Amino acid sequence: MEVRRIFTHSGKAHADEFLACSVLLKKYPNSTVLRVDELPAELGEYDVAVDIGRIYTPMKVLDHHHDLNIPCSLVLVLKDFYGYDYGELPLSIRAVDMRDRYGPQKTMELTAPSLVETAVLRIFSDTAQISPGDPLHLLLIHVGESVLEEADGLREARKVKLFMTPKGYVAFASKPIATRHLNEVYENIIGAVMPDSRSDGKRTVVYRVGRSPFFDPTRIPLRKSYEHPGGFLVVVDAPFDQVAPDIVTSYCVVNSPANSVPWNAGHRPAPPTVPEEPSNPRE
Repeated sequence: MEVRRIFTHSGKAHADEFLACSVLLKKYPNSTVLRVDELPAELGEYDVAVDIGRIYTPMKVLDHHHDLNIPCSLVLVLKDFYGYDYGELPLSIRAVDMRDRYGPQKTMELTAPSLVETAVLRIFSDTAQISPGDPLHLLLIHVGESVLEEADGLREARKVKLFMTPKGYVAFASKPIATRHLNEVYENIIGAVMPDSRSDGKRTVVYRVGRSPFFDPTRIPLRKSYEHPGGFLVVVDAPFDQVAPDIVTSYCVVNSPANSVPWNAGHRPAPPTVPEEPSNPRE
């Protein structure tokens, strides 16, 4: 299948159609996005419409406004063009769906628009046509790539290896993965180990997951290149396949919270103490 034009509605933009267009542009980067008041009388062979049309025709017109039981356009694009079932999608994407279908007041506890989202959607709202080569077109493609990585999060979470300890599970992931995805799939994850995304596989990250008081990554007996002041994360100078699970479970899992850093270290830091006079004043 080839897509050359992507239609969506004009006027105020929302995260739903913005992300739906982004994901489509990631798959069809030479397409043009057209924001219109109404769809043409007939869509061409290489046209797709998202979030407009008041009908859902798979792979062609992906709108949901006529039926509250149909998920948002982003979810429809992920389903039709990438094969994702709703249950496979992480909470972050399902929250976009809930907010678009039921409104922000009912879903504020799940997610709220960020300042970046508000600013980007304002630009998107003011643009009638987005063609290849436009800065916004490139931004949409990059956003689409991020959405697909996020959508793949739960699939990747189900591939990790779990090691049971008396206090919970420690997850070993062969590629970087958001710990929130681990929490969506499994219960009682206290720690996670995965390659460091910043070092091209040369280092490994050891995390405390959530607020567990029973996992202290700072206790690992390996050389560290970085240790977060909050104590919830360390980066060790060893590739992932050289960080043995028995070392992590033996040293980092603690029997008593008293032997570890506080559960809220790094989450609620005390305000800094400001001396009355600086010890080395500058002119």
